[in-house]
Amino acid sequence: MLTPADRQLVADQIARIDAGTSEHWLHLWPEHIDRPDLIARLHTYATLTETTGRYADYLAQNPGHPVPAMMVLLLDDTRRQHHELSQLIVHGRGLLDIERVLLATTVEHLSLGGALPELLLVDEQSKAAVDRARHHDRVETLCQAVDTQLTGDLARAGVPIDRGGERGRELTGIDRSLLDAQNAARDLAHTRRDPDHAHRRFDRAAHVMDQHLAQHNAAEPVRAHIDVLLTHLRDTAADLGHGRRARMNRWQDRLAAAVYHRDQHAGRHTIGAAIDPLLPDSTTQHREPDITGPDPQEPPPSPPNTPGPEP
Repeated sequence: MLTPADRQLVADQIARIDAGTSEHWLHLWPEHIDRPDLIARLHTYATLTETTGRYADYLAQNPGHPVPAMMVLLLDDTRRQHHELSQLIVHGRGLLDIERVLLATTVEHLSLGGALPELLLVDEQSKAAVDRARHHDRVETLCQAVDTQLTGDLARAGVPIDRGGERGRELTGIDRSLLDAQNAARDLAHTRRDPDHAHRRFDRAAHVMDQHLAQHNAAEPVRAHIDVLLTHLRDTAADLGHGRRARMNRWQDRLAAAVYHRDQHAGRHTIGAAIDPLLPDSTTQHREPDITGPDPQEPPPSPPNTPGPEP
């Protein structure tokens, strides 16, 4: 949280930019850790350790093979980054004690061939970022599962599927309407506002697909089966979106509560300016933080697991 002195520092820098004496933002707190930059460096270090680990495994299985020069450079870079990250975690300002322990353990875990954990920092924004990433993965898994089953069922029913877009050609017909339906489903799952527009887009795409199926003389059972799959995609995406919006509001409430307690401690009693004005007004009201965090998410339901109709 910014102290009054921190806020004045920011205000002074804005004034310098407005006056033309400074063209860009300076690193106003050079002794503090840049948290997003630290996360990016950890991801880079994880990639390095994975690469050098594969090299080491190969050399262990081929003891007579010379060590490539690239391997030497990668090892040097890995050791350098290990040292820099360790020093930054120990001496940099702006980390909680629990974060220092977690990050130091993570660096050592990576150096031994381990994987990078999802959550690296314990602030509410970092937790919310993990939630966003998980939600995105669930939506993509849903779209891919429906795409795989739908195209497979159409192929078995003798309905032509031409993924022309994968070879640089424009998608048309069934492929175009399927892509439109998938994009509308993504909007249903990700939108922060009223999902009705995405819902109507999806229904239009599904209607167009049914028209294309009729043009290809697809049997009525085939069209009915495709409608079941698309309905599953639409309804599941809508459910995911509803849960996502509810969790976003809970995360925002927790951030609002943290700002409220900070301002109370500093003798200020308003937090309205600190809250994203794009979110519903209810999120600007003080509530105690939900210590349980967002509800754990179950995997998205699979598409109806019924064999496609015979042609």
